[in-house]
Amino acid sequence: AVYDKNGWHQFPYLDQGEFYADFGDFNVDIFVPKSYIVAATGNNVLPNYLEGDIDPFLSGKGFTGYKKMSFSERNIHDFAWFASEDFIIEQRTMIIPGSEKEVRISAYHLKGIQKKYEKALDYMEDAIKFYSEKSIDYPFNTCKIVIADTDGGMEYPTITLLGPVIHELEFESLVVHELGHNWFYGIIGSNERDEPWIDEGFNSFYELRYFQNKYTNEEYKSRFNDVGSRIAGLNKISFTDFYKIYYLQLARQNKELPLNLRAEEYDQNNYFSGIYFKTALGLNMLKNQLGETEFDTVMKAFFNEWKFKHPTTIDIQTYFKENTSHNIDWFFNAFLTTTQKSDYKIQKLKENEIFITNTKTLNAPLRLSYVIDNQAYDTTVY
Repeated sequence: AVYDKNGWHQFPYLDQGEFYADFGDFNVDIFVPKSYIVAATGNNVLPNYLEGDIDPFLSGKGFTGYKKMSFSERNIHDFAWFASEDFIIEQRTMIIPGSEKEVRISAYHLKGIQKKYEKALDYMEDAIKFYSEKSIDYPFNTCKIVIADTDGGMEYPTITLLGPVIHELEFESLVVHELGHNWFYGIIGSNERDEPWIDEGFNSFYELRYFQNKYTNEEYKSRFNDVGSRIAGLNKISFTDFYKIYYLQLARQNKELPLNLRAEEYDQNNYFSGIYFKTALGLNMLKNQLGETEFDTVMKAFFNEWKFKHPTTIDIQTYFKENTSHNIDWFFNAFLTTTQKSDYKIQKLKENEIFITNTKTLNAPLRLSYVIDNQAYDTTVY
């Protein structure tokens, strides 16, 4: 249970709304049969390849075939571990550019791994470098993923559980998203139950940016080269289009809800359509309004101010308003709290002037692309 500026929050873990727990230091001993490999949160004090010390109590009870595994980590909100006799481990040490910090990354998978998982370590390294560049450096010494027979992905401090996927791009997206939770909410310990947009929304936004930065639209679409993807038309839409399609399916039916509700107030469709995808699109508009450099500067400073604390929506709004000269009321006072929409149309063209009208009530920034004399331009209008 967390005691913060709003009092006590006695939350068990739930599927929708997930964590709200305080930060602490964990030292965990696990006793397993000698043949088992353990993947767990934090640093291996007694690594898998050592037999370890047998606890006198266990050996006295006849557990002579067991070994002791010890793990430790600081400033984390939870601890998770997985064990199997059939784990295959792939590992490497990566360097975070700039700080030259070393991180030991590991992928645990069961025997008979499919080819689409071969780039697991590459995707992990790319994700850690990207999130570190755009916010603050990954603060831990280890990062692990476990690929097993589960549904989707689930994040825990420094370790993530991933299930089977159909396509390699889906696997990369899953790796990036779940590792991104080490920042949201692993570093920014917001209240996921009361304000889920901060956790899943910010993280989905950075996942969107990862793909926008790593691939051109054509490079991204070209990876859908199998027959099923082509029939479904996946090779014709960008990664950003996925977000828009998912959000618009409810918005066009006027079934969306505001983004500032508690997790239990959403049904599953609204939770994913709004909290994940609509929030990410809104933050992308906010980034375009501020400009990428200013947005990243504010976010890095915010991380340094609030790391391993429990910021709320008000804290984020206050920090942004105090550290930028732009008018961002549209985001915090309308986009998050209402279902108002923008619908821009070109009213008329006059020489080199474009007259644009918003037929709805949300005065959000507009990303405008145009061509003059064969020269392409791209700007944000507010």
